[in-house]
Amino acid sequence: MGDRRTTAGPPPTPLKACAIQGRVKGFFITTATDHLGKLQDFGNNHGLPRCFSWKIHDTRTYLRSKIPDLCNRCNNLALLSHESIRKEAGSNFMGERSLNRSLILHPLFKELKETARAGCLFCSILVDLPNQAQPQPYNRGSTQYGGSVIVIGDNIPVSFYPVSATYPNEVLCSFVISRRQGSTNLSDWPILGSEAEISAHTGDGVCYQFLEQCLRNCLQRVGSKGHRSCTPFISTSLPKRVIDLSRGINSLKVLEASNRTDKYVTLSYCWGNEGLPLRLFTQNYKQMKEKLPWQLLPAVFQNAVEVCLRLGVGFLWIDALCIIQDDSEDWEIESSKMAQYFQGAFFTIAASSSRNCFEPFLRPRDPRWLHREFQGQSNRLTQSIRVRQIEEIPDITLHDPLRPLSSRGWCFQEYVLSSRIMHFYNSELMWECKSYKFFESGSERFTSLGFIPLTDLNRFTGAINDLKAWGRVVSAYTKRKLTRPSDRLPALSGLASFIQAATGATYLAGMWRQTLIGSLLWSSEISSYEDQDWSPMAEDDRTPSWSWASINGPISFLTPEQPNISILDIHCSPKGSNPFGQVKGGYIILEGNIMIANLNGSNGRKICRLFAGISLLGAHYLHLDRPVEECDCRTPIFAATKTLRRVRGEHALRNDGKEFNACVELLRFATSGSFAFFLILGRSDTIHGAHVRLGLVWFRKHMTNDFLSVGRRRVTII
Repeated sequence: MGDRRTTAGPPPTPLKACAIQGRVKGFFITTATDHLGKLQDFGNNHGLPRCFSWKIHDTRTYLRSKIPDLCNRCNNLALLSHESIRKEAGSNFMGERSLNRSLILHPLFKELKETARAGCLFCSILVDLPNQAQPQPYNRGSTQYGGSVIVIGDNIPVSFYPVSATYPNEVLCSFVISRRQGSTNLSDWPILGSEAEISAHTGDGVCYQFLEQCLRNCLQRVGSKGHRSCTPFISTSLPKRVIDLSRGINSLKVLEASNRTDKYVTLSYCWGNEGLPLRLFTQNYKQMKEKLPWQLLPAVFQNAVEVCLRLGVGFLWIDALCIIQDDSEDWEIESSKMAQYFQGAFFTIAASSSRNCFEPFLRPRDPRWLHREFQGQSNRLTQSIRVRQIEEIPDITLHDPLRPLSSRGWCFQEYVLSSRIMHFYNSELMWECKSYKFFESGSERFTSLGFIPLTDLNRFTGAINDLKAWGRVVSAYTKRKLTRPSDRLPALSGLASFIQAATGATYLAGMWRQTLIGSLLWSSEISSYEDQDWSPMAEDDRTPSWSWASINGPISFLTPEQPNISILDIHCSPKGSNPFGQVKGGYIILEGNIMIANLNGSNGRKICRLFAGISLLGAHYLHLDRPVEECDCRTPIFAATKTLRRVRGEHALRNDGKEFNACVELLRFATSGSFAFFLILGRSDTIHGAHVRLGLVWFRKHMTNDFLSVGRRRVTII
């Protein structure tokens, strides 16, 4: 055991140094004072002399001397000595920061089972929990669970996430263990925190009290220590059209606001595949300005009206009822104003639990989301604990098909731009403002969206010259689904218009002129070495091939350290009146080193082989943007020239097996680290002399020496 000093006086210098660095074993601390306070509290509880120190490696030895039944695996879920299975404090499993100091533990599930069989009470409780999951996770069996994630903290509930053995990033079920709110600390489990009771119905009075309190606290504490990132609400001009709720549910109507100033609420929801029973069209516009029949509104719209009336707001904006759906000009103009509408709203209602507009979000809760006394075989605690299954709240950067709003493309900018959001999840309500997330259960977290914080959009707009910022936006957005591929740019136009207004940057088909060289180095995240389903682009889509918006599917960006190309000219033409919406064409003229190569494969497949000179026959990393097919380059000069093009329209999923061996050109674009990156270009089959982008390939830099002797020339990409 390490040295223990019983003499009076301050702790020795080495302890202070360790404390300041925040690395004393078994404790997560920020200052020497914080460290000393924790040690003194721990010492008082376990009979230590008032002034003491110990060597770092002796924490577990000391604990075992005081707690004979200390578990070798979980340390009785205390905030001490978890070096082998912990992560740094301050982040929860989904990447958010908790207001409480916490640890994230990552033991293997089989290890928890072993120590449970050996008699550990706490491990036994954890391994019992998945048996209570509803519905039961699929593939049940001894090898079902691989790892696990445990989040523990000082006076907070314990969260437990068993992870799939087959897919290590997939959480199979989630639980929270707590004591009853208002109860005293458990003697058997002193750090276990409490939770507020979860309401049995999402529309009862307790839920509204929670939302009202969160809204009031945010508005009253704007700019203060509690809500420094929040801004005061100032009534702005209403959207062009809103739903007037001022006369109650039996007298709803669409109101032309005409520069009127007042509070209003926006709704973020999923349309679903069933369509909408009531939408605003040219033919019913006059009728809907007189009255909106309550009985014809889908359940989500009715619920949104009820929330607004309960919280004292008289106007509601819903896209389906406030944009004329069959008027393309009105749709373009109003969709480009979404940033303005969601930013200016008093708050946004997020119907996060509704898969479509017919499924209400104000409804009785499934019993699995409610607290219940723990009934496991392993519960040998002298005091009762409670457990409930939870729905893990998705991060904005994650696509989750089980949570409708996190998979819908249009909801992305609605979420990012809103100042205050009321989330109606299955398991509990969540309030989110620019400073915090507050949960119905009583837990609190700092808002953190990972890449573009809702806490402070100014941080993003001030960093528009940072390529990574916009790249993270596009990467997160493209993971989501769109019913119409043509909405690829319009569904992001609100956020783009906001950034353009704040920075003055030039927008070009989803990219910014100021960071164009880096933005051109994008790659499809669907592997070129796998055949996968592809959502076809429309046959008449004219988005330039150099833009990420020219394909469907998730996109990632590579960061060029040393560009090897020059941009000589660029042009992009909007299709309609919205400069941030669809485009009808464009070109870019680049200058750089270009080498001829051969690409062979079969029509309609993304798996191809590339050959380009002796030095390039080695390993390379090929990413085609989409499956390609061979075609004739019909031009007056090259009438019989074969080229490649991306497969489009109804032919996008075709794989006729026909082999091709076509000539392509490799443009040495940039280098980064030990790699050199090239754009794969094919000749255009529609415009003589122009090229189209087919994909991206990179090699080890030393394998590309042939390019050093190739002269630079210009190339036009459409």
